[in-house]
Amino acid sequence: MKKGDSDTLPGWPQPQGISERGTRFHPLEFLKTLREVYEKLVVDRVSGVDIPIEYEAFIKMLISKRTTIDRDGTVLFQLFDLTILSSSTPDKIIVLRDGCNTCVLNAFLDDDCLECC
Repeated sequence: MKKGDSDTLPGWPQPQGISERGTRFHPLEFLKTLREVYEKLVVDRVSGVDIPIEYEAFIKMLISKRTTIDRDGTVLFQLFDLTILSSSTPDKIIVLRDGCNTCVLNAFLDDDCLECC
């Protein structure tokens, strides 16, 4: 991902398919990766050396200052500046908050949302 004025680039390596050439962000792949990480760490209780390094970098990015919780409990991830959103993204996944595009992280639990595209 390209760096904008207020951006701190995420640690590497990030999981494959989330971004393309640093200009294109794929929200559905991002949410599918979030689900994979959740299932591996929370459901399967994997820890230590069994966690892929890509997942570690992804988790660090998620717990950064870019993730917030709205009053209604919606968990949002502020997208990086200069990213171009995938055209196949359902409107309910990307919302504008405080002038910034954000990805609704709660959507990773919605099977219909992730399988639509």
